[in-house]
Amino acid sequence: MTTTGHSIGKAVPRPDAFAKVTGRAQYSSDITLPRMTHAALVRSTSSHGRITNIDTAQAEAVAGVVCVVTGRDMAELGVVDRHYGLTVLDQPILSDDLVRYSGEAVAAVVAETAQIAGEAATLVEVSVDPIEPMLTVDQALEGATLVHPERESAGSDGANIAAYYEFADGDVEAALAGAHYVHEAVFRFPMVAHYAMEPHCCIAAWNGTDLDVIAGTQQPFKVRSDLARMFGLQQNQVRVRVPYVGGGYGGKLLSKYEPLTVALAWKAKRPVKLLLSADESFRTISRHGSVVTMRTGVDADGNIVARDTRVILDTGAYADKGPGVAKKAAYRAKGPYDIPHFRSVAMAVYTNKVPAGAFRGYSTPQVVWAGESAINEIADHLGIDPLQYRRDHLLERGGDFMPSDTPMDADLVGGLQLAADGVRWAVPAPEGRGKGLATGVKDGGGGPSRAEAEVRLLADGSAEVLTGTSEIGQGAHAVYTQIVAEELRCDPARVTPRLPDTATSPFDHGTEASRSTVLVGNAVRKAAMSVADQLGEMVERLLGTRRDFVIEEHRLVFDDGSDAVLAELMARDRNLPVTHEFELGPIVSLSYHDTLVSGKAPLGTPSNFYEVGHGAAEVDVDRETGRVELIRYTSVADVGKALNPQTCAAQDEGAAIMAIGHTFFEEMVFENGELLNGNLAEYRLPLAADLPREGMGVELLENEDGPGPYGAKGAGEAGIISMAPAVAEAVYQACGVRIHDLPLNPQRVWRALNEATTQPGPD
Repeated sequence: MTTTGHSIGKAVPRPDAFAKVTGRAQYSSDITLPRMTHAALVRSTSSHGRITNIDTAQAEAVAGVVCVVTGRDMAELGVVDRHYGLTVLDQPILSDDLVRYSGEAVAAVVAETAQIAGEAATLVEVSVDPIEPMLTVDQALEGATLVHPERESAGSDGANIAAYYEFADGDVEAALAGAHYVHEAVFRFPMVAHYAMEPHCCIAAWNGTDLDVIAGTQQPFKVRSDLARMFGLQQNQVRVRVPYVGGGYGGKLLSKYEPLTVALAWKAKRPVKLLLSADESFRTISRHGSVVTMRTGVDADGNIVARDTRVILDTGAYADKGPGVAKKAAYRAKGPYDIPHFRSVAMAVYTNKVPAGAFRGYSTPQVVWAGESAINEIADHLGIDPLQYRRDHLLERGGDFMPSDTPMDADLVGGLQLAADGVRWAVPAPEGRGKGLATGVKDGGGGPSRAEAEVRLLADGSAEVLTGTSEIGQGAHAVYTQIVAEELRCDPARVTPRLPDTATSPFDHGTEASRSTVLVGNAVRKAAMSVADQLGEMVERLLGTRRDFVIEEHRLVFDDGSDAVLAELMARDRNLPVTHEFELGPIVSLSYHDTLVSGKAPLGTPSNFYEVGHGAAEVDVDRETGRVELIRYTSVADVGKALNPQTCAAQDEGAAIMAIGHTFFEEMVFENGELLNGNLAEYRLPLAADLPREGMGVELLENEDGPGPYGAKGAGEAGIISMAPAVAEAVYQACGVRIHDLPLNPQRVWRALNEATTQPGPD
């Protein structure tokens, strides 16, 4: 059945909009179960040390306290394996031996109210014998002490390496030795906080040997498998339900505090809710800080002949998604240019700081900060306009992003030109101002995985779509309703998306990697098309001809204007009397979409698509104070096809606004391992006043060339990638100073201005 185009490509209202703007939407923190208790955590104030004693007596004596649990109690709480993680199972439910960072949970109190639990938690006394902490990646690589003495270092480049990856092609050293010009620099990106508006929350309840968990997670099926393994259960004994999630950005991937909450519920023999404060979320997960050393060689004509990159990622005390981030950093560091000789090494290094994991962009902001800054500096050194230099050297459609991988599927030059036009690139900036641009590319869709979807057409002409996608604010469920409505030819308002529940939802790998629209969306479309085909076959059986129709309330309306009651057709088709005595089951289809696995692809799986984000900035620099003001910014996302343009543009705009943070002021500040600004009073987040003075432009490039439904590609991360290098180039054009460390706060810019008084500015 062909599509009508009445839903796809339209700004259809989101199905969750009314509930959210009226406050009726339920999040994990809103849910209360009968006899539910509340938990509070006891956190270490030491960065590194061996626990010698935990005194819980005073806390246990507080009226209303149900129980107090430490890491040494795990064996009696039904725990078979107390460690969790992704590729590295290195994180304990509660530390029972070594404390590895300041803020690590070492005990938990369960009480009748959250207030009692919190007050009792302050009475738990923790004694720690200090060990020298590894607070920087340089210290950690030197290896005076090991953060995980039970593990061997994953690389030969030093100690404390959690993961090490390398991609290479050609002879890098020979090519650099023969280059006409070699640009070399070190670029630093700070550790930053996710700060989702909803802190981490989990509710756990045991029903005999079965387990019911409600959590704001991006990966309910991963949490289910972790809990089953850790507590010695079959997966069908574990149910994970995900209500609306108030933001994730990667910080709610994998298990976080779900295993602990389950252990507490086992001990309390009652449901337990663990709701973190915003301050505690700062001490749960972060984005990797990075140090990127990059050498790029060009020949006499300016052609890039070689690039050598070394990426060191601060993964904190536990690996979490660090190995995956390192792998993608090595893969993406080459950049979207035709470079015949390249080598990219990336490693995730353990330190005694807050663990780092997935964060919107997943290593791309860090390596694009280095790579695109280098391209800008090379262009300036050669006296070539940075836009023109990229036009001459960016990959063309069909070129190799990496050998043996999916060919480039985007018009990189066309997209970058749109960004440049948004800041009037050809018009010289006024005195004190500068312009800059950058382009960033990441492989999208994640690694090998399966996405499933189920579509049900009910007898009254309404429909349901079931997926394992967590609705974290990105609008994926809205897109699914549009896909179903398009294929069934009905009003999207008649389609209801169901929230994830591992007991009833089809499987999905997780809500990450901009995969939901493409991979899950393909499964949704296949299921909807199957339902439409079943419906069409039923019409043909009963009416003797295949006829086009649309679904309206309770009925099918045919292309000749005639109609029929859907329930009556379904009853006749099933040889049931047309009465109200018989319930009619839905017309159902369950479909799936798998990613391909290929041993030749660098990552083992060909890239599903390339998520491309271009950025162009104009800034004003106050030489007296070092303050950089963003005057205008244009973000261009190559989305293939915007299924809901309004939601798609909002996603890209939100990503660009998030990038304002790490570009201008966001960074987690540590002193002797203690996080000094881990709260909303001292950690600087983007405000409305930080938006570009003369406007934030968002352009969606739609060539309908993606592998997703109707030619869509994934979106939502591209806008965060290119702002930092674009702004840094604009700062240089405005005042003649190069800065390689983020954020570009007034202090750093002012120091650079004062240290470079003899450095000539651009011509």
